Amino acid sequence: MEPHILVVRWDNKLGDAIVSSFFYREAKKLNAKVTVLTTPELEPLYTKDFGVEHIIATSPNPSFGELRTIAKQLEQVDAVVHLVGRVQPSEILFFYLLQPVLIYSLDDALLCVNRKFNARTAGQSFALKYEAILRDLGLKSVNNEYVIPWPENPKRLVDVPEILFNPYASRPDKSISHEKSLELLCRVAKKYPQQIIGVLSNNSDRPKAEKLVEEINLSNVLALSDVDTPQDVAFLMSQVEVVISVDTAIVHLAVGLGKKLIAIYPYTKEPNPWLPPLCDNVAVVLSYHDTSRYDRTGVKNMNLFSSLEVMSTLEPWIKFEKRELNVDLDSY
Repeated sequence: MEPHILVVRWDNKLGDAIVSSFFYREAKKLNAKVTVLTTPELEPLYTKDFGVEHIIATSPNPSFGELRTIAKQLEQVDAVVHLVGRVQPSEILFFYLLQPVLIYSLDDALLCVNRKFNARTAGQSFALKYEAILRDLGLKSVNNEYVIPWPENPKRLVDVPEILFNPYASRPDKSISHEKSLELLCRVAKKYPQQIIGVLSNNSDRPKAEKLVEEINLSNVLALSDVDTPQDVAFLMSQVEVVISVDTAIVHLAVGLGKKLIAIYPYTKEPNPWLPPLCDNVAVVLSYHDTSRYDRTGVKNMNLFSSLEVMSTLEPWIKFEKRELNVDLDSY
């Protein structure tokens, strides 16, 4: 009988989904059945793009009543993968109902967790943590390249930017402020007047992006519209030269597409497992916020990074000649 792996991904975070995307492709090499618990919003991503056949849609952080109902739906589960630092009491009861042989978690203190991956994978990125799980399950060779979501009918833009600027994240304190975005964007746009710079935003942040572009009032800066899904973003990103982003999902999509990337992250005292893998095409610029305030409140300040550091990183990457747009629609 094929082993059954249950992956818990009900956090509704796109960046986390991209980082773990290869897990489902590689798990097929184990001849395993994989079930993913995720939110309705991300269900199409897992089924259509990541190729997961078995999905159960849940609310984010479901109650024990919902988890008990889910447990009744599931066939025998051999391994649970739930990489969180602290497992909630309702989740412990959920594990008890499932009675899996293996539980992979970062909550090493729990007795029911017998694959304690916090100490075992300390200092490693989340991608490497998922790779380590596959190896522990018996897979000898792991390809940890991300699976990139791709639209069925790509939307071509009239003006495709060379530089993609993404100052918005899932909440305000994870985003770059309007004032800091204005300052950095003005620097880039005036330094490289021949380059089109596109400001990327989701639907809720689009009015902010439009206001930002209106205030800058430069012909080479535009607010991108009609880019609404992860698939749309991936297709757009495949055509740009450089990505500057504060959002984890955009950062890791850029990594998966092999783009030149400037990723803006908050400074942390401990190694940050969400950082992109560093290479010649990837640079991380840190916002040196008050970590003691963050420890107390959980609120970040993403505006305390050096715009000059961004500019110096950007300079050798910019091509001054206008490039031809040549995208193979079947490449991804």
